[in-house]
Amino acid sequence: MDAYRSACDWLSGHVFETRDLDQASLNDSHYAEIRQRFGLKSQMAQSVMKTVVARYKSARSNGHAWSRVEFKRPE
Repeated sequence: MDAYRSACDWLSGHVFETRDLDQASLNDSHYAEIRQRFGLKSQMAQSVMKTVVARYKSARSNGHAWSRVEFKRPE
């Protein structure tokens, strides 16, 4: 679970910088690196992208200003 949380936090940094919330785009640009860097299986790598996108969209829909989402606790 630590690798999953670390992957979410790492990807969150990229999403914060680029404001890219398109899962297909994130998949194209970061999927292989998530698998290699964090040693995650395919489904977990996909889940990382879904989780990060969902957290940013949730924050935005709740009226929060654009800020970096951090993943500190296990998801």
